[in-house]
Amino acid sequence: MKNINLFLTALVVSSIFMFSCSSAQKEKVSSMEATEEGDEVAQAEVVSTTKKITKTDIKSTTYAYVLEGKTVATEIVDTKGEVIFFQGEIPNGLIKEYDASNNIVSEMNYNAGKLEGVTKTFYPGGKTVSAVKNYRNGILEGKVIEYYENGNKKLDSNYKDGILNGTVKKYSMSGTLASSAQYVDGQLEGLSKEYFVTGTPKIETEYYNGLKEGFSKEYFSNGILKNQYNYSQGKLEGDSHIYYEDGSINKIEKYKNNKLNGDTKIYSNNNSEIPLYIDTYVNGKKKVRKAFSSKGEQIFKIQY
Repeated sequence: MKNINLFLTALVVSSIFMFSCSSAQKEKVSSMEATEEGDEVAQAEVVSTTKKITKTDIKSTTYAYVLEGKTVATEIVDTKGEVIFFQGEIPNGLIKEYDASNNIVSEMNYNAGKLEGVTKTFYPGGKTVSAVKNYRNGILEGKVIEYYENGNKKLDSNYKDGILNGTVKKYSMSGTLASSAQYVDGQLEGLSKEYFVTGTPKIETEYYNGLKEGFSKEYFSNGILKNQYNYSQGKLEGDSHIYYEDGSINKIEKYKNNKLNGDTKIYSNNNSEIPLYIDTYVNGKKKVRKAFSSKGEQIFKIQY
């Protein structure tokens, strides 16, 4: 009877222990099931692949992709940077490229063999970032920013499906805005501006479907208009005005289909309304020159 009681006691204890383990296991599973689909567990340590030079000559450079101490891929590029041989598979994730002096050259993120996400390239020496680009499925998508070696921004642009779209801004080495332009599907559209380092306008040009359309103005550094040309479908058309630095008229030209056509009037810089010369052009070729006195009297005429 005593043996039976001991057996029953052991059986009860065993059952309680098994139930306790089962409950703990269930709680763990429930916790994992609560994680939403698509969530990822962060790694304690980021694993990256190293891309380093193993051989170089006058015709090519050989790189090894090393992951956790093992070479997983080999790449050979020519002097133009084009891949002429590749063996293996580019691992997913971050790939850090180094030069022969072990300076960082680039940081690239790959997925299924294609660039994905943010990439960085560095100036020689590896201390300063030269460019930051965004990729989606191997194609430029979103911001592309370039930098000068002093760290100032050089270029700020946007891409959609690998094509320029939106505002493109370029900067001087000192950090001032050098130019601003609008792109639609890779073509210039609307007003494009260039600036002097002082910030004053230098050139303003209208574009439509990638071609100059309407006016194009250029200024002296003092802000006075230097010249104004008119365009139609990328070609000079109509009257163009060129000025002296004091703002007085220098020359008035007439264009047709991108060629001088008609009378070109040339003035002195004394604000005279009477031209010194009138040159007559036909289809881009000068045919006649007339010279005038300050009173407007013709002095001579030359035919070409």
